Amino acid sequence: MQLSYVYTSEELSTIRSTISHLPTMSKSDAHAMNLKVSTGACPSHLGPFHKLNDSHPDLYRKLVIDAFVVKYGAYGFFPKAYDLIYLSDESPNITFSGRTRGRVAILTSSSYNMVIKPLQNSKEAEIATRAGKLEVGPNQFDSLPGFLSEEYVSGKFITDNSANHDIMPQPVDIGIKVGSALSKLHENQICYNDTTLSDPEKRSHLIINQAGNIKLIDFGLSLSLNEYPNFSIEETFNYVRTMPIYRIFSAMNPTREDVHSFLKSYQRTFKEISPDTIYDRDIQFLTEGLQLMGDVLTEPDKTDFMKGFYEAYKR
Repeated sequence: MQLSYVYTSEELSTIRSTISHLPTMSKSDAHAMNLKVSTGACPSHLGPFHKLNDSHPDLYRKLVIDAFVVKYGAYGFFPKAYDLIYLSDESPNITFSGRTRGRVAILTSSSYNMVIKPLQNSKEAEIATRAGKLEVGPNQFDSLPGFLSEEYVSGKFITDNSANHDIMPQPVDIGIKVGSALSKLHENQICYNDTTLSDPEKRSHLIINQAGNIKLIDFGLSLSLNEYPNFSIEETFNYVRTMPIYRIFSAMNPTREDVHSFLKSYQRTFKEISPDTIYDRDIQFLTEGLQLMGDVLTEPDKTDFMKGFYEAYKR
């Protein structure tokens, strides 16, 4: 433990408030931060904190000499990460990845492994927490507004397998576990809405650990039906974004106002769409992804997978 780097509760509050504003940063503020970094006026790891140089100069100087900030940047101040980095003798590894949602930090240590990532929608934290408690998704940790902090799920994506080798567990057993997982979500009024076994680039949201158990990851597009049929514009977008009608509409290069009008119009149709129809999307996406897995599952494997799925799936 590096006592010289421990921050007071007031300092931590200021730092965490600064981090929490990053996802909603205005374009002008983002430009100012990038300019500070690109001109060398501020090191890249201090970019998120550059305004503290004016508002809290003593705290900023403390960040400047903090070796952990060099290594972990803003991620070291998230609650679970802070305890591990600043209040223990461990020094976790940190790596980065990310696609559509932005930068994702992965911290690994002998105590626990975790992921920190920006939220994709305003209800993701709530849904991901419910999914974690159902043991369908990763366990969630205390986080900061605008971000998720969650258990890092170790294991293999189902797409890491090959049809030339036996898949463990057997496809029928994987199907049973996926059917059970979706049953739990649907019983609790959650549409996963992203049941990607595989996309054309072999990306998957299904992880199988060494014990043969599964976890679904990434609830950024998921929908809560607790207030059905009242969905927000954001939720309506998450529902329609994969539909052919929206793809055709998007190809017409609509303006922001056109998109808003389209979503407002579709929003009014939810009262005519049953919850079962919404939940069926998960099964539709599941079967579509299964058809893209010819190099992972043989046709008999696919049949066994769906046999297991329907054996376990209850609504």
